[in-house]
Amino acid sequence: METARSGKEKQQADSIPREWIIDIPEHRQNVMQIPYECGLLTAFELQVTDTTDVAIILEKLSKGEWKSVDVTRAFYKRAVIAHQATNCLTEIFVDRALARAAEMDRFLEENKSLKGPCMDFQSV
Repeated sequence: METARSGKEKQQADSIPREWIIDIPEHRQNVMQIPYECGLLTAFELQVTDTTDVAIILEKLSKGEWKSVDVTRAFYKRAVIAHQATNCLTEIFVDRALARAAEMDRFLEENKSLKGPCMDFQSV
C-alpha cells in the first residue's frame, strides 16, 4: 500500500511543471493567502482566478478579451498552488488541459462562438 501511495505522489509531483513549484512553510495553518504571496501568479492570473462569476469569464472569452489558454493556465496554476499547500488533487494533466484550451481558442477564432458545456451559462 505504501509503495502505491509513494508512486502516486511521485507521479503527481512529476506532473507539476518545475517552474510552478513553490516553497510552502511546513506548518502553515492558513493557506488562503499563498496564491497572492508566492509570486507564481501574475496580476492577470490573479484577476482571472478571483473572478467568481462564470458569466463574466465567458463574456471575456467570447469577446476575445481573454484567451482560453491563459484562463486555463491561470486556474491550473492556482490549483497546483492549492495542491502543494493541501495535497488536494488526484490527477494533474496540465499539458492536456492547455492543449484543449488551445483548441477552444482556435474554434472561437474560426467560428466566432464559444464551444462547450459552459455555453448554457451565457444566457443566465
